Amino acid sequence: MTSTTPLPPLRSCGHDLDPSLVGMMTATPGTTDPSTLQDQMVRDGYILLRGVLDPAKVLAARRRVMEQLSSEGQLQEGVDIMDAVPRSGVSLFFQPELAQKNNPELQELLYAEDGELMQWFSRFLGGKVRHYDFTWLRCMTPGPG
Repeated sequence: MTSTTPLPPLRSCGHDLDPSLVGMMTATPGTTDPSTLQDQMVRDGYILLRGVLDPAKVLAARRRVMEQLSSEGQLQEGVDIMDAVPRSGVSLFFQPELAQKNNPELQELLYAEDGELMQWFSRFLGGKVRHYDFTWLRCMTPGPG
């Protein structure tokens, strides 16, 4: 990948990453026709979509997750929960229950048949789509992950 913006030194799990193997991703408008998107997927191995999801719905789903983390004492008190600052000494981890139970906002965002995401996948794949029955939600604290 070629990048016009130099990247800072990158590390993962204590290892330096080769900058020649890392670069900026190219965003694709969600309104691009399916055949162009499929060609990009074959060529680049990914599609980065911005603006497909309604930002208000994304924030509502995030707020619900943050409210759940806060009610369990996992977020720093006195800080806006939307900043998602973990309480000192807390190590956040894989918490699928935050997505599975009592989070209708996230379920709607991800799985509503008439929602933006499912409609996008229907157009991209050329027909009705089915989603996974499980949402893999990882809430991670800063540091090696």
